[in-house]
Amino acid sequence: MLLTALFLIANQSFAQLSTRANEAEIIKLGARPVAGDMCFSLSYPIIRDNTFGLQINKNIVQYNDFITYKYYFTDKLVGKIGLMFWKSRARTAGTTVDTALLAVASNDLMVNDRQYSIVPGVEQHFSVGNIFDIWVGGNLNLGLGKNSDINNVEYVNGDYFNYTQKRSTTLVGVGGAIGVNVFIAHLPLSIGLKYNFNSDWTFGGKWKVAESTKVGITETDKEYFIQDEDARGIADPLQYDKLKRNLWDTNQEVRVVLNVYFGK
Repeated sequence: MLLTALFLIANQSFAQLSTRANEAEIIKLGARPVAGDMCFSLSYPIIRDNTFGLQINKNIVQYNDFITYKYYFTDKLVGKIGLMFWKSRARTAGTTVDTALLAVASNDLMVNDRQYSIVPGVEQHFSVGNIFDIWVGGNLNLGLGKNSDINNVEYVNGDYFNYTQKRSTTLVGVGGAIGVNVFIAHLPLSIGLKYNFNSDWTFGGKWKVAESTKVGITETDKEYFIQDEDARGIADPLQYDKLKRNLWDTNQEVRVVLNVYFGK
């Protein structure tokens, strides 16, 4: 469907209605960037690994989801840097009306999530035509993630349960891409497709938990580590005194790309 739409757009400049008189004006198809020009690029995945459909997730490994800046060193050699930032914060805090329900007097819950990614790279373009632009490129993938979950519960009898868990994640990877763009009429725009293949190492991802409880006259404090899933991808209910986590995987995707060009 996308290729069909691109074909129709490209042919729009040539189509003539039989009832309309031709104009003498010649419209140049495309606005090809040259050395010194710049570009902002937006891309969203339509295929990731074996999953079809628009994939928009709050995930540290999703680089290029927001915006990429490109600079044309030459007509064919392009440097680029992609940036991704995502943050979410939610809090609920209140006192209960029906204290008989679970004997809870008050509950305070706060969840914070932050993700950062930076993706520097280069592209080599092979065509200088005003319609199609074919290129290959490589990039370095760097990402950081931080999550926290804090829950403080007080009971009607004076007991309490305070729970804090925090997690840090680091991503390091390399990737390659091949793509094709079609310049839209004589506008400084192009739309295209690109295929990405990435090899990534993810370090960390374990939760550090601190618990503080009071039951009657007994107060208890303890710290331990947990993980959402073990190495097999199975939910892990265990608590650990020491825990190491790292993940290496490859992933591939196809993205729709919109490029907006501008000069100095």
